[in-house]
Amino acid sequence: MKPNKFLLTSAVHAFDLSTKDAQTQLQVRKSKMEAFLLAIPNGWVAAQKAAQCRHDDVMRWKRLDPDFAARLADVDAETAMTLEGIVDGIAKGSIDATPTQMQALQFRLKALRPDIYRERSSVQVDQRTTISMDGDSSRARMLLAEWNA
Repeated sequence: MKPNKFLLTSAVHAFDLSTKDAQTQLQVRKSKMEAFLLAIPNGWVAAQKAAQCRHDDVMRWKRLDPDFAARLADVDAETAMTLEGIVDGIAKGSIDATPTQMQALQFRLKALRPDIYRERSSVQVDQRTTISMDGDSSRARMLLAEWNA
């Protein structure tokens, strides 16, 4: 694997490290990424514990490393397919689920596939305006007559 030159040089300058130290940090980061991706089917928190990392680390990796982002997207797609299979089993009656479990499935699927499981609503506004004139309205009546003509 060829190291990312930009990440190495930025680490060297930011932390005043030697190139060897930066290379070691890069290898540690890559091993943590790999551990996270291997453990993610067990859940996000379990994957963080397995990789000994924080949520911020994972989000940074996702933002800065296109390979990691693509692999994480693949894992999310597989997870969504697994959850859809569970929902299908519930719908067919082969799997029992509580309302709480159903709600958790719903939230998770909305998070994994927001384009498919988004809330859809439409708003229709019917507005009518009534104008009421009191008092000396001769000028107003004249203007209304001109506008209606």
